[in-house]
Amino acid sequence: MSFSLLSLLFPPKCPVCRTRLEKDEVLCPKCLSEYQKEKYRPCKKCGKKSCRCSCRPAVSTPDAFAYLSVFRYDEKSPGGRMILKLKDRKDQRIAAFLAKDLEKSLQNGCILRSDALITHVPRDPDAILEKGTDQARELADALARHCSLERAVCLKSKGGKKQKTLSSKERLENARGRYALSERCPDLQGRQVILVDDILTGGSTLTVCAELLKSKGALSVVCLAAGRR
Repeated sequence: MSFSLLSLLFPPKCPVCRTRLEKDEVLCPKCLSEYQKEKYRPCKKCGKKSCRCSCRPAVSTPDAFAYLSVFRYDEKSPGGRMILKLKDRKDQRIAAFLAKDLEKSLQNGCILRSDALITHVPRDPDAILEKGTDQARELADALARHCSLERAVCLKSKGGKKQKTLSSKERLENARGRYALSERCPDLQGRQVILVDDILTGGSTLTVCAELLKSKGALSVVCLAAGRR
């Protein structure tokens, strides 16, 4: 069945409000306007627009050159709803849409090298089996395609307690037990590594993963998330 026929039978809808979309749209005009407001809402800490915010989270490490993001995360907002959609199923249109803004935040927050390598924070294996997708991996893949940069799987998740069920103090210790270098991780000596995740919360997960990448020789690690709590 052709794509055009599928579009007629199952017309694309806005992932936020379910309004029928016109060709090539990812969000309806109303939700797109709200999403743009999310991106440009001032950070309460530094005063910069959210898409230009580089505030270091509560838990951070010198091994991470910067902690960048696109918008303030709210699960009921357009940006938050798009992330929730990516957690439930693969959606290349949403991933590609967010990748463009991830690239802009990168350019605003650091000098992006042409030989940079993109990797991601891996999802819990049980969650991947249940949902069939890894949202951070989808974002990293889309960003690599958009920026024409090398992509590699550098980290693996060993499972364990979910971070959101723990206190901020417990999260760092838990993250150290959850993540490790992947057997497929290439030599990162002297490389700039872009570490992609869907949401930046307290910083424990990105901090531990950045330390692992530095231990493999990475020259600098830029932590990049779509949403920031």
